[in-house]
Amino acid sequence: MEPDRDALCAAIRALDLARRSQEAMALFAELERRSLRPSLEVYNIVIAGCARKKQISKAFTWMDKMRDEGIKPNVLTYNALINACEKCEDWKRALSLLEQMQAKGLTPTSATYTAVIAACAAGRQWFRALQFLREMEEKGLKQDLFSFNAAISACEKSGQWMQALDMLQEMQKKGIRPDVITYNMVISACGKGKQWMKAMSLIEEMKFNGITPDVITYNTAISACGRLGQWMWAMILMESMQEDGLVPDVITYNAAMCALSRGRQFERALAMLQKMDFLGVRPSLITYSTAITACAKSDQWTEALALLKEMCDRKLQPNEITYGAAIDACERGKQWEQVLDLLDEMQEQGLEPDLRMYDASIVACEDDQQWDLALELEAERFDMRRADQLSQEASEVDGWLSDAAGFREGFREMDDVEELSIDWL
Repeated sequence: MEPDRDALCAAIRALDLARRSQEAMALFAELERRSLRPSLEVYNIVIAGCARKKQISKAFTWMDKMRDEGIKPNVLTYNALINACEKCEDWKRALSLLEQMQAKGLTPTSATYTAVIAACAAGRQWFRALQFLREMEEKGLKQDLFSFNAAISACEKSGQWMQALDMLQEMQKKGIRPDVITYNMVISACGKGKQWMKAMSLIEEMKFNGITPDVITYNTAISACGRLGQWMWAMILMESMQEDGLVPDVITYNAAMCALSRGRQFERALAMLQKMDFLGVRPSLITYSTAITACAKSDQWTEALALLKEMCDRKLQPNEITYGAAIDACERGKQWEQVLDLLDEMQEQGLEPDLRMYDASIVACEDDQQWDLALELEAERFDMRRADQLSQEASEVDGWLSDAAGFREGFREMDDVEELSIDWL
């Protein structure tokens, strides 16, 4: 005897609770195959599954289908759809869904607002995120760790470090205990705001509050120091994380190397690269690009070229940033031939030199009185700049035509469209 609709729906619910989503979806497919109508709860499970997989179009398709079958979406349906919008960074649609559900007489819950705040965070709409957090409080909805973390995430993504700190203090005043994720985001916000000392003090605050920093915490704080070339503090933080029993990863080394680069400590940067090899931490493209930049800042062009060769030997493909750093190093060292070789090499790799690279090449040639080559490069630079300008102008025209076409379509929908003259289109 085959299971009936209710049995299949119950099984789907059980599998979803057990986080066995693939099996749940297989049973849902069986429901469809047998032309059995899924329940509201099952539709919500399917829509939530689409949200987790960032399949926003599918999520809305299922919502349309449930409506066609006469099943009215509930708050959980809208929450799942808003979560899908957050995953796809579609904050405008998330706000539209909030308005829709309220228009249909559904009352948003704390989970609804948290999802909306998270969608605003994904879209870097920090001000709106904080507005919705305030609205939660005004409506008497419970604010929790998740809603505050979502709001702090919005501040972090936009580099609003003061607001992030305010949120941290506010949640603590309300008796909501921050977690390591909270602190990591606030530290990151401080780093983006060039508040490296505050970032470091937050690690001490974490420990005082009994919250154990993780590798991400230290990586974020080291990056904050790196932004302003505070290499000594970056090294101290590296030591501290190891004292705490944490193992630095490639991101840690990249962040520390950035601090060394900006602090013009190329020898330490190269020593760190060797240490990574010794400890079995595989350097990345970013690692080498940062090390080459460190060499460039210290006028060490031979070391920069050696690193470029080394990374190629390791099957790491240099990008525009890598070549830009190497060209900068050679230009500082007045090595015009090497500069031109690098320009040719990157073009052979399918990479396009930018105006800054051409400027460096021209300066290198002029310094060695290679006037003919300098003029050739100047001509190439002019052509590139002109091409960029034409591309930008074409893009602006496309945007204008698109807007104009939109206006025209709007006019056509009006009853008196025949009275309008749009010959200028």
